[in-house]
Amino acid sequence: MMKKKLHCTCLSLLLLLSFALLPSAAAEKISPEDDALLEKIQRASFRYFWDFCEPNSKLPLEQSVFNTAIPAGASGYAVGTLPIAVERGWVTRQQAVERLLKILDFFEHGERFHGVWPHWLHGRTRKVIPFSRYDDGADVVETALLVSGLLAAAEYFNQPTPEEKLAREKIKKLWEGVDWAFFTDGKKVLHWHWSPKHGFSKTFPVVGWNEGLILYILAAGSPTHPIKPEVYHEGWARNGHIKNRAPNPPELEKKGVRIPLGAPWGGPAFLVQYSFLFLDPRGLSDKYADYWQQAVNYTHANYLYCVEKADKSFRYGPTCWGLTASNGPNGYHAFSPSDDDGTIAPTAAIGSMPFLPQHCLPAAKNFLTLQEGKLFEKNGFIASFNPKLDWYAKRSFALDHMVNVVMIENYRSGLPWTLLKKNKDVQVGLKKLGFTYQKP
Repeated sequence: MMKKKLHCTCLSLLLLLSFALLPSAAAEKISPEDDALLEKIQRASFRYFWDFCEPNSKLPLEQSVFNTAIPAGASGYAVGTLPIAVERGWVTRQQAVERLLKILDFFEHGERFHGVWPHWLHGRTRKVIPFSRYDDGADVVETALLVSGLLAAAEYFNQPTPEEKLAREKIKKLWEGVDWAFFTDGKKVLHWHWSPKHGFSKTFPVVGWNEGLILYILAAGSPTHPIKPEVYHEGWARNGHIKNRAPNPPELEKKGVRIPLGAPWGGPAFLVQYSFLFLDPRGLSDKYADYWQQAVNYTHANYLYCVEKADKSFRYGPTCWGLTASNGPNGYHAFSPSDDDGTIAPTAAIGSMPFLPQHCLPAAKNFLTLQEGKLFEKNGFIASFNPKLDWYAKRSFALDHMVNVVMIENYRSGLPWTLLKKNKDVQVGLKKLGFTYQKP
């Protein structure tokens, strides 16, 4: 049974005090009405994980249409929602720890390759489900997303009880078992995939800008298999070529918006969301960018494209915007300002809540009531819809739900960001790569 009473712990009070000192929209007072709305969205999305879970692993299914695929990245985010659920009173601490131990058992016995999990694991057999022809082994980016949630949970479940101690020990062992350095293949860049059948033949170096920033920070901070700093600077940052040097589009220029890294208009929203679910971009910078500016301006460009530049027949507007990877009328696609067919995914705006709340919150309110609630179900929002075609997705995705829970909490309290910053290995990775960051 989910508890309805909100727990008011010392941790919560400390978070509220510290959060007000940091450069984030969440430092502003959230009205009781808006806070209740955000709670409604979070709790529904959390139910997708807690109630609608794969029975063997107790992890979220890849999508709401029945299947057995357990996504590694979304699983990490699901683990990262457990502290939120405890703090918000949706489950008890004991229930959360019991679920965490069950999940850790699954990943301990799940198929791994040089310590790295695949994109999908089978919920019953714990074996790899191939994602594509050559992607039938390790996925180092999905593993980084998983590990970020595990490390955040380890910081939260810090009590001296036998169960929480065991959970921390298990997370430590899983974390230290990842051989990040292997995935350089002797080069100065990390490679996304490795297959026991095909090796590194699917050549896919992880270079920025995309969701891979958290990967490099974790790989640099590993106490057992770290990468060297030059792998980050020469690989991910491409010796500085990661910087956006293109002319700024006039629609962005007149608003004073310029994206520091990547393409001028950015891309799908998830490329700036996933690294920053647990990695705090407030005050985070290196010689390439201010990452709070990167997150805010990237999101603002997505909004401005939808409101001012997109085809008017798409019926976008100030409360109906947000492009990211999702299902569309013609199948799954990475929708963005440079590749748009009129399909909106609610998680694009909702999952960007801390970055641009003045535009994300009105969109969330609209999505809740749009078309008499067609978009919002018991377990959260459907994946996407196309206003022009009056088309609505018949499924939702684990990643979307987990992103919504975590990012709304970063806006409300900053808890996920605060937890990962406490991790000493993450701090080592940040320092090693030359980052300046807000201390926990």
